[in-house]
Amino acid sequence: MAGVSPSYRLFVDESGDHSSSHPVDIGKRYLGTIGVAFNVDNYRQFRERLEAFKQKHLPYDPAHPPVLHRVEIVQAKGIFKVLQDAARRAAFDNDLLGLIKATPFTAFAVVVDKVEHAPKLYRLLKHPYHWTVLALLERYCGWLRYFNRRGDVLAESRGKAEDQAFREAYAHFCEHGEQYLSREDVEATLTSREAKLAKKAANVAGLQLADLLAHPLTRDVLVAYGRIANRGGPFADQIAAISEMKYNQRYDTGRINGYGRKIIA
Repeated sequence: MAGVSPSYRLFVDESGDHSSSHPVDIGKRYLGTIGVAFNVDNYRQFRERLEAFKQKHLPYDPAHPPVLHRVEIVQAKGIFKVLQDAARRAAFDNDLLGLIKATPFTAFAVVVDKVEHAPKLYRLLKHPYHWTVLALLERYCGWLRYFNRRGDVLAESRGKAEDQAFREAYAHFCEHGEQYLSREDVEATLTSREAKLAKKAANVAGLQLADLLAHPLTRDVLVAYGRIANRGGPFADQIAAISEMKYNQRYDTGRINGYGRKIIA
């Protein structure tokens, strides 16, 4: 792994609650982990386009550019207060959808049902985030292996406990592999054994895209596997429709479930 420059990078974010569990509350029952994989050249172009999008729609200080955060965008808080204007909101949403659609990336979405999966005893790692991260990395590395590519991983830093959970899962994956991917395959595809993390304030374009997709794609997985009836609204439906073209898939059949979308129960 050491000394090899990655040609791809997976940016990781999540949706849901790490610690609590509830049989009815969707946000507490399910934890989703989302990854978006970029070729380094495509990523440079996306980063430039994302900053241009922000300059067009938001108050913009080049020294402290705005960082897209789905919750604040939905609530139109802080720098996103301008989106309280209906016309500006519509233009923002339309251009954002266009940007996501035009951007070349591959999406992976893994959701764990904490109520069903928690009692199972076969996993060495017990934190719910571990389960989703391991399944996400397995699919990312399988995708890299299929195309003879190499890459690394960058996740959003979310706090001491959450960061430690990610580091533990990443280290376990590098050491042991996962159910359908050997340690040797991990060595051949990942360029680093180090779990990379960055804070939201760092203005990492890939992490902002993962943040925007985490909630709607978590719900898209739940719809695809018959756990809920809808994704929560028209905008989430539009995101899901675009992502249908971005998801990792089995290339001989086009199947997405199990490859780009996965539920752990």
